[in-house]
Amino acid sequence: MSTQTISLVDVRPAPHEVAIVPTRPGQGVRLHLPTEGREQVYVPVLDDVPHWVVLPGDRALIGWGYTDGWHLSLAGVRNGHLPMHRDAWHAACKAVQGGGIAYVTYVLRDYHGRPKWIANGYRWEPDADGSAA
Repeated sequence: MSTQTISLVDVRPAPHEVAIVPTRPGQGVRLHLPTEGREQVYVPVLDDVPHWVVLPGDRALIGWGYTDGWHLSLAGVRNGHLPMHRDAWHAACKAVQGGGIAYVTYVLRDYHGRPKWIANGYRWEPDADGSAA
């Protein structure tokens, strides 16, 4: 699928955030990478169904092993995390159910004597057009 034939949602997570983006059928995501000063466009493999897209602002910083995740349900986004992260992810997923984009924030904390990035909250933004997804 070409990016000329689909609409794109602009996402701007901080380096220590992970965006949760609901997309409509035929919609992709343009990720603005703050630490790299560039954009990355993600298009869905299945363009006729809605998706929930999970995109880290800086995967190397917070220790994510992949660049993006496409889910067909919000439950896959909400439940796929360690117990120490689940409260933040559950709250963010609840906020984004009605539309908009949620950004799960991570902070560096001491975890059994080692530094570890732990989800501790979220922020929410409406869609660019002000409507729900």
